[in-house]
Amino acid sequence: MHAGVNKKLKDGSYLISGPLYTEDHSDAYELEYKTKDFKKFTPVRVRHDENSKWITF
Repeated sequence: MHAGVNKKLKDGSYLISGPLYTEDHSDAYELEYKTKDFKKFTPVRVRHDENSKWITF
């Protein structure tokens, strides 16, 4: 899983993805969120791994 800006959306916000690990790093999730100002972030969807289906918030 890699973190980074995926694309710029039509509304001017950016879609960003990144890993989300458990405290002991035994499990990881991929989280996508969007932002316009890189100060406030809105979660969009999450999945357990690359083979899992996305769960939309």
